Amino acid sequence: MEYVKLYHDLLELLPSGSIQELMEIAYRHIRKPILATDVTYQLLGIYPQQKTGKPYWDRLFEQGKYDTKTIMELYEDGIMQSADQQVHPYLVDWGRAAKQEPKIVGLIRVNGHTEGYISILCEKEECTEELLGAVEIIQKICSLLYQEKRSQSNMATMQTKAFANELLRGKLTSREELLLWQRNMEFYPAGSFQILVIQGSTQNTDAVFSNFYVKFLEISHQQLSLIRYPYLYILIYDLPREGCMKIADQLEELLTDFHLKCGCSDPFDDLLQTQIFIEQASVALKTGKKHAPKEPIYKYPNYALLSLIESGSDHVSSWNGLHPMITMLQEYDALHHSELYATLASYIYAMGQPAQIVKELHIHRNSLPYRLRKIESITGYSLQNFETILHLSINFYLKKQKEV
Repeated sequence: MEYVKLYHDLLELLPSGSIQELMEIAYRHIRKPILATDVTYQLLGIYPQQKTGKPYWDRLFEQGKYDTKTIMELYEDGIMQSADQQVHPYLVDWGRAAKQEPKIVGLIRVNGHTEGYISILCEKEECTEELLGAVEIIQKICSLLYQEKRSQSNMATMQTKAFANELLRGKLTSREELLLWQRNMEFYPAGSFQILVIQGSTQNTDAVFSNFYVKFLEISHQQLSLIRYPYLYILIYDLPREGCMKIADQLEELLTDFHLKCGCSDPFDDLLQTQIFIEQASVALKTGKKHAPKEPIYKYPNYALLSLIESGSDHVSSWNGLHPMITMLQEYDALHHSELYATLASYIYAMGQPAQIVKELHIHRNSLPYRLRKIESITGYSLQNFETILHLSINFYLKKQKEV
């Protein structure tokens, strides 16, 4: 392998060549099918431009990208994660995509981050040090070319990413700072907003978030994002009145495909309040995962009260948090075979509505006042006292949540 000739031919592409041209030059030197994708498996270049008879390879050639199912196969087989552990080109010959289609993988890296992949079809016995050395050269030049192309064509995108980074990290704290960004940006988010905080398993990588985000952009174009592992933060802007629930079914399907969970804030109108609503979405995610682990989406209004109560009772045992009336009535019922505890529970759940209570308990309407007076007499507590009703309501609310 003439490394000097390979270097010379590839360097001539800088700065104005294309990655497709790079693939063609690389092929002339290594004589093996080669392609490049970004980190979301969007095809950047491939040569030769024809089918190889390898299903996964040919799928990229024909479609220009991998679908969600294929991307998750790569993740589940550990192929995506392997890139996080490598610097030099390496052979991939495991998993559904590579067991029958072994390949050498090189990394397109910019500022220390993996931005894409180079793949060369190669049987294990053909993977020599000489070939790996050639791929090392190819990945370095491809990284330089990728960085150059991105800086030339995506200045507006980079500015938007910088704004998203400042906003979602809580660095913008004044109206003046927001106005400065607004005056200097070609784009500025407007309308109503909503925050999504997304988390996966501990083994999720940034590449999974990136792939999810690209697919989510196909559902909703108006969004900014920030990955701060292990979370992906998304600000949706120009929100319709019904919020992100308009696309809830598609979002739920996408989250399920990528094995992710999502907390969803209330809609809001002021970007200066972004951190408040990030907290909302984070609370919904944390509380929702605890109480409904099989669900993919957790809306803040559904978990706000539960989170508030749990955060206030973290250092109090469940027994000590009970109102004394509950244990007193349970003990009384056990001795006298009565149903005063059930009467109290129905009274709280029905918010004191007599018609609903007597229907649920299957008792005569005249029996209810008698039972309520009996409860007050036995316990010494009044059901007309606000703090008593509030305490009991919290107890029965938490009981119901545990039963769900």
